[in-house]
Amino acid sequence: MSIFNKIFEGSKRKSIFKKKGNYSVLTDNYVPASLPTYGQGLENFVTADYPMNNPEIIETGYHEVEEYLSGVIATCDSHSTGSECDPYNDVKMDHVIAGHEAAAANNENQIVRIRSARTMRKEALDRKINPIKEKIAKLQSEIEPLEELRSQFQIHIGKSAISIGLPITVIAMLVDAAVNYSFLQTVLLSNATLLLITVICMSVMSDGSMWALGTLLSRRKEKFTSKPLFWIICVGLASMFLLSVAASVMIRWGSMDATYGTINAAGEFVGKESYSLAEYGVTLATAFVTTATGLLSFAFSLDENAFLVSIRERKKKELARCLAEIDPLLNERALLENAPDPKEWDERKRAAAERQIEATRLGLKLHCRKLMAERVNDPDFTERMTESGEALLRKGTSADISKMPATTIMKKAS
Repeated sequence: MSIFNKIFEGSKRKSIFKKKGNYSVLTDNYVPASLPTYGQGLENFVTADYPMNNPEIIETGYHEVEEYLSGVIATCDSHSTGSECDPYNDVKMDHVIAGHEAAAANNENQIVRIRSARTMRKEALDRKINPIKEKIAKLQSEIEPLEELRSQFQIHIGKSAISIGLPITVIAMLVDAAVNYSFLQTVLLSNATLLLITVICMSVMSDGSMWALGTLLSRRKEKFTSKPLFWIICVGLASMFLLSVAASVMIRWGSMDATYGTINAAGEFVGKESYSLAEYGVTLATAFVTTATGLLSFAFSLDENAFLVSIRERKKKELARCLAEIDPLLNERALLENAPDPKEWDERKRAAAERQIEATRLGLKLHCRKLMAERVNDPDFTERMTESGEALLRKGTSADISKMPATTIMKKAS
């Protein structure tokens, strides 16, 4: 493959991107309309390198000169000046300079595209980041006043916090059912189904209603319903409890004749007509078991801090999700903001390529003089070729090629 084919081979590539080390190098093909998304590393995109920065291409050029100008070199003798091959080399380097200028124009286009892609990506990231930042600030401001709160009646199992109000209410309902069952059995002896339903309802009315009332009052700051409806529900629950207390006292008091009595000679139960103080005391104590269990359920369910703590923990979890979501976006944006400027990269690569062009132009001419000296094999001729080469080098270093555009290099080459 000739040096010219290698220089222009980039225009024939079908791939959009060419990986080079840790960089994604754009070729001269246009990228699709959709920009790369997160994870494709826009911060690593740089322009393609210039062909003359490839040592293989330079080495190929020297071998081609030997083959291309072998016939001309074969005609030289001791009368040759050494500059016989210079015009051929100058024309060859004119083609190289033209290829370099085409690559420079293409890279300027790539710089615009890379900068545009980065700008658009940063704007897209900002549209995602700003709402999340606002949400994080809001959550932090809401969590801060709740940070010192501690629940009064909670137990922690692993990472879960459980209010003890509900377990205590369940235990209280079982105690209520056990105490009420024997008294209600004397009243509803013939109807087992009604007895079971009444026992359950008594437990729910006394303990369940107080648990629900305590829970509602703990969350009264939460606007889940209108205030009038909220207080109607609370009054209804309190009324259910009072009704269960009154019903319990009435059941105990009214069933005393069926509870306390003696067995006569015929084996029949005969209820008492008068009762001792101890019997009144037992009846009164069992009558107010329902009241005690209901108040106990209410006391352990009324925990305003528990509700606020649950809100705090929920907001902390939401805050953690937001932080996890925003971290990769902030990292990508920081990478884009601190990414090297593709123009600066291109300018340094272009300066290096222009130095290579000038060095190759001089090197090919010196190489031809070397081949001529080997062909003639005469000490005086070899000395003349050395002096001619030194003159070329002095002329080539009279100006700083890195500060000159490619068009000036072409003029110098002539």
